[in-house]
Amino acid sequence: MDWCLQGGDGQEALRLAACLLWFWVVRGLFVEGRRWLERALLAGDSVTTTARAQALYAASMIEYWFTGFERLLGYARECGELARKINDESMLAWALAAEGIAQHNLENVGQSVALHEESVRIFSKLEDRWGLVNSLRSLGAVHSIRGDFARAGPLLEESLRLAREQGERANIGWVLNDLGRNLLVEGRDLHRAMELADESRVVSAQLGDRPGECESLRLRAQLHKRLGSYYRGKQCIVEALGIVREMGTEQGVAFYLFYLAGAENEHCRSARAARLLGAAAVIRKKYVFIPPHNRREFGRIEADVRAAMGDDAFKASWDKGWAMPTEEAIDYALSEGGDSRMVTIRLCVHR
Repeated sequence: MDWCLQGGDGQEALRLAACLLWFWVVRGLFVEGRRWLERALLAGDSVTTTARAQALYAASMIEYWFTGFERLLGYARECGELARKINDESMLAWALAAEGIAQHNLENVGQSVALHEESVRIFSKLEDRWGLVNSLRSLGAVHSIRGDFARAGPLLEESLRLAREQGERANIGWVLNDLGRNLLVEGRDLHRAMELADESRVVSAQLGDRPGECESLRLRAQLHKRLGSYYRGKQCIVEALGIVREMGTEQGVAFYLFYLAGAENEHCRSARAARLLGAAAVIRKKYVFIPPHNRREFGRIEADVRAAMGDDAFKASWDKGWAMPTEEAIDYALSEGGDSRMVTIRLCVHR
């Protein structure tokens, strides 16, 4: 790609960048992908509309992993405009799905649902089963998060059925995870949810899908907590943090530091939890946007830790975390600091 860009072949650079999207995503190479896509998109005007639209879609998907939802929205809309210009319905459907993801994370839920529904309609008309798997999954996930489980379940089940029929193992892993999460949020059949999470993890690990493996580990952590296996839940978060560290995305590190802080607080290790929250806040401060549902979740974690410790003790530990460089914070997070299996949760006064 560098050879193409230096030689002025922007067309080929865009084509290669678009083709590499899923390689970058599955391997967790988001920083590398973003860098190449940004360079390719500056290649100039001597490129076809199709090549630029495809690269814009790829850029939008990379931004998802940086929680750059305003940028994602901009890329998706430009992609959609170009798709309409050349009457490329397939590209338009992908652009609408990407825009729906952005709108959902910006809390414009009504717009998100409408965009995903239109994407599903177009993919169905085109009989594009791969596109349909992805759009059904995204629409189901939106309904699940808003609490409309009656709609979410059938959409996710249909997405999984189509993915299995086509042998789309990467999609199978992600849909399994979404189905498990839907059951978790609905609060029913948690053992089936764990089976789905376990299968999702196996599929993701076999494919080398590192983000998928992290998501399945996070789901397993939440399910273990709900089922009373706090130590197992914490170990899932620790394992996922190690993977995120290797991927090199600071946003992901911040998220898992927050999750681990919640797990440590459940183990009555509130001072350790507060220090992790301080370390996560340093990373969070670098980025303008954190999705609203994550902000609410992280706010609840911080409030629980503060209530357990009191304001002064919380601030003292939080300040120690704030002073930590990122790598030191991760090392601290991954160190046990005592065997938490010996802690009995019911003895925690603040719980």
